[in-house]
Amino acid sequence: MNKVQKLFQNYYRMPVQVKASMWYAACNVLQKGMSFVTVPIYIRMLTVSEYGRYVTFLSWKDIVMIFATFNLFYGVYTKYIIDHEKDRDGYTSCMQCLCTLLTAAAFIVYMLMHKFWNNLFAADIKLMLLVFMYCLFTPAYSFWLARQRAEYNYVRMVFVSLIVILGVPVSSLCLLYITDLRERAVIYGYLSVQLLTGFFFYVWHLVRGKMFYNREYWTSGLRFNLPLLPHYLSLLILSQSDRIMITKFAGSDKAGIYNLAYQVSVVMNVVADAMNGALTPWVYRKLKEKNYEKLKSVPKAACIFLQIISAAVILSAPEIVQVIGTKEYLEAVWIIPPVTASAYFVFCYGLFCNIEFYYFRTKYVTLATFAGAGMNLILNLFFIPQAGYLAAGYTTALSYFITFSIHYLVYESLRKCCMDGNSVYDTLFIWRSCILLFACSCIGSILYRLPAAVRYGLILFFIAVTAMFKDKVASVISEIKTAE
Repeated sequence: MNKVQKLFQNYYRMPVQVKASMWYAACNVLQKGMSFVTVPIYIRMLTVSEYGRYVTFLSWKDIVMIFATFNLFYGVYTKYIIDHEKDRDGYTSCMQCLCTLLTAAAFIVYMLMHKFWNNLFAADIKLMLLVFMYCLFTPAYSFWLARQRAEYNYVRMVFVSLIVILGVPVSSLCLLYITDLRERAVIYGYLSVQLLTGFFFYVWHLVRGKMFYNREYWTSGLRFNLPLLPHYLSLLILSQSDRIMITKFAGSDKAGIYNLAYQVSVVMNVVADAMNGALTPWVYRKLKEKNYEKLKSVPKAACIFLQIISAAVILSAPEIVQVIGTKEYLEAVWIIPPVTASAYFVFCYGLFCNIEFYYFRTKYVTLATFAGAGMNLILNLFFIPQAGYLAAGYTTALSYFITFSIHYLVYESLRKCCMDGNSVYDTLFIWRSCILLFACSCIGSILYRLPAAVRYGLILFFIAVTAMFKDKVASVISEIKTAE
């Protein structure tokens, strides 16, 4: 009991900024982790093709969202509400109206060529109307979340986030159970909760802000976000285009199998995002202090930890697929190694991105992402028709590796011009770890022919090695907490 009381006391003593960050991270983990509950259910209630059409639609929906809103609820909005406190209500209302105008323009473009777009999206007018309503209202929810984070209103944020996180699967499963709409039921359930939440905050912002147009706000928003559109689109191409192209060249059933492998890699993404979120302010502080030597040890320890998790996911992939999916999804096991490696590459190039953001070299972030996305499209166009949909996992991993390589070159340039030639990362170790993990992903077929006892023996070995360095891990955590 004393230990429990001590934990509560330590929690109450935390600064509000730390509490807010902790709860935001928890909501993010819960949101991504919810797929481990919902995906097995969807897989067992839908055919492989139906599930594939569902995930492909979600990919198209995200692409439409970029062009319909310019992602104004990211970037410029967060920057403004942090830097300015006097007119947050007016600015929010104004940016929301700008999103409304952009969505209306995108809808007009759609209606002028609706037959072409419906064929491309494999949808009809009714479904696309819901998509544009989604683009119209859901930015309001994103505006509200961003403001709550900026003002450290974590209690409100957690409460509403939980409603949305739990409401989406509940509504989808209810519709799936009581109707015969199949994948449309899951789509309608997803969109309905998002629309209701977004509509509430849409009205909320308009009533509070009472501002529809401000030339300065609109101009600054467009000027800031327009150059970032290639970056946002490239990120989506890297993460979503493979499913769209698999549906085109191999069928929606293969897209469903492919997506299951991606859901397994969510474990890596959650851990990597959490670690990068914790590392970023610490890295910025050390850069400001010019404590370059200290920077080498902590990211290296993080890389080692993520390598262990990656190895565990890859080695246990056959059993994970059997638990989450059905026999129709067994082929997903061959895709898990490269997509897991991709998640590791994202974390590694994020280390270099931190340096680029610190020194305001954001154009290089866009350049690297654009190059990786372009390479992914070219490779998928060639290899999916020639080698089958399984090749998409490896082309995506290679594209992320290329993105990582470009960020490394930018980092080397910044190291020479901004850090007096000092190295802040053990780049040789990072390179070796990336090459090693990519090589391991390529020999996954050999690993899965080994007995399960051998694979799990290797996992225990890695855990034992990690335990030998527990003191080092503890010191790393302590260092980061001290910086915060």
